[in-house]
Amino acid sequence: MVGQRRTRKIIRNDIPNSIQNIFRDQRAWTRAGRRKYEEFKDIQMDPSSSIPKYIQLFQMKREELTFYFISVFDPEALVIFISSLPNNWMDVMINIHICLGPNEDFLTYMNALKVKWEEKIDIEAKIKKYWLLRMCPRLHFYQRSPIDNLAKILADSVINPYHPCNEKDDM
Repeated sequence: MVGQRRTRKIIRNDIPNSIQNIFRDQRAWTRAGRRKYEEFKDIQMDPSSSIPKYIQLFQMKREELTFYFISVFDPEALVIFISSLPNNWMDVMINIHICLGPNEDFLTYMNALKVKWEEKIDIEAKIKKYWLLRMCPRLHFYQRSPIDNLAKILADSVINPYHPCNEKDDM
């Protein structure tokens, strides 16, 4: 247990303070993600984008951070919330905000993710470094491809009622 705490402390220290502060409160982070989704979900994607047409992609800059919001067109569907340091894909920090919908197709979604990021981001290392150890300590990390691991995390979040993103708001 002590070793785990020490490991988590080291990992947290590798994360820029600005990102840590934004996501310090797990429940506030969930509510903020939902509000941002409601605010930006109607923005149309760039027609020249290589992302499949059933995916929206848009950006918002705040201070030194660039936020990427990705969602399917269904308002009840999965939302993936990504924050990254601008123009530096090596240091990107991936934070996944999940709003669960009843009819989400995970295979379709994972295919879209693979098209966009497989060559650009070391998804496995970054999720292991931030998302898995900080936000989802109950999940297991399997030694498979980065895309498979991301799919596993997303799938577990749907079936795990104790997943932080499945918590209900107080109000």
